[in-house]
Amino acid sequence: AHPARARSATGRHRSSRGDTANVTETVAVGWEALSRGAWEEALELLSGLDDDPEALEGIGAAHWWLDHADETLDARERAYRLYRERRDDLGAARVAGALAWDSVLFGGRTAVARGWLERGARLLAAAEPGPEHAWLAVRQAEVALASGELQDARQAALRAISIAGEIGREDIEVVGRSLEGLT
Repeated sequence: AHPARARSATGRHRSSRGDTANVTETVAVGWEALSRGAWEEALELLSGLDDDPEALEGIGAAHWWLDHADETLDARERAYRLYRERRDDLGAARVAGALAWDSVLFGGRTAVARGWLERGARLLAAAEPGPEHAWLAVRQAEVALASGELQDARQAALRAISIAGEIGREDIEVVGRSLEGLT
């Protein structure tokens, strides 16, 4: 399922590909394809919706699963910019966390990853704890673990577990516990 569906602040808007309702439905169907692992289908559905940050986020996810580094980074960076333009701090922070992990996976650029993590943390500073906070802590743990900073990784994993427990997100809690175990 789409990570922003429960609390999207982008609202509905027009796209070059059609009216608001059609774009919203197309994005939802694209994310449903992603949830089934139908990466190519999702790309086909979401392509051309370049003014929709949720569509770009989905395109980035599909390319990630297909191991298309450049396309992943491009789509997610464009999604980040659109979320920022629309003042959707939760969406921008979510994508910043993904870009942090992408920076490590696609080139081992931990300094770049830390920059994305800092952006995400700033965007979430005033928000009530939610999934974006827990996922950002997961990404902080992953980056620290990839850098060999085991104590920092463990602290971030424990934050992810705590936040996930507070908001009732067992899926994120399991990831946090796995990362804690790795440390």
